[in-house]
Amino acid sequence: MLNDKNGRGRGYGGYGRGNETDGNRPHPVLTPLTMTQAIRLVRLAEDAVAKRGLSME
Repeated sequence: MLNDKNGRGRGYGGYGRGNETDGNRPHPVLTPLTMTQAIRLVRLAEDAVAKRGLSME
């Protein structure tokens, strides 16, 4: 399985992301939303509920 730029396999079956991309990134589940993201998420939820004819109360 040749899936890196040097023609070598990654090992462990050759699948998955390498550690080089995860080094300095915070875990996505533990990263809090910004206020803008939270507002957008609420609006999307409200739109989804309205499309289904349900009540948010």
